[in-house]
Amino acid sequence: MFKTRKAPSSGPCRENLTKITVSAMFTALALSMKLAFSNTFLIAGVPLLRVGLPTGFSYVPALFFGPVYGAAALAVTDFAGWALKPVGPWLPALTLTEALKGLAVGWAARRLREADFPAFRSAGAFGALYLKTLIAVGPASLAVTTLNTVILKFAYGVGGSKSFLVYFLPRIIETSVSVALMCYLLTLYQDIYRKFVQPYFRKI
Repeated sequence: MFKTRKAPSSGPCRENLTKITVSAMFTALALSMKLAFSNTFLIAGVPLLRVGLPTGFSYVPALFFGPVYGAAALAVTDFAGWALKPVGPWLPALTLTEALKGLAVGWAARRLREADFPAFRSAGAFGALYLKTLIAVGPASLAVTTLNTVILKFAYGVGGSKSFLVYFLPRIIETSVSVALMCYLLTLYQDIYRKFVQPYFRKI
């Protein structure tokens, strides 16, 4: 009789499938929220400030599964968001910086996962997770906002150091506020995932 191979019920194959499925789900959610609830405002005639709901869905793959999934999720969200709701020309450099941000957030989250500093211990379980998330997401987001401002400044041919500050200050303020709120939601997502979703996948 011919022997048929059974698909593995556990192991790397199922784990990778879970990661891809969860990443695709949160990327789709991020894209939906971006299209429905974000608006781009012009600063001195240049589309530089995008304001939306800081749900943080696009960061979930980086925090859950690491740099590669984070880079893919943020890059896809950026490019697909432009393709479906374009504002100005597509700038590949901006999609690249989003991918780099995903790499940085995923790498930092992985390094911080088992970190045990006095500030983390005194903050409690939820507070420690929030601080780790803030450290992972905050610096990368602020750095990319700064870099993207420079890219947009040159792409639209705007010169002068004063003009940079006019563009940069609203963007960095918006990013700072969004990151603080977004990291709280991301902490909730991670807490729910670890308590309810992850144990379920381990059982099946």
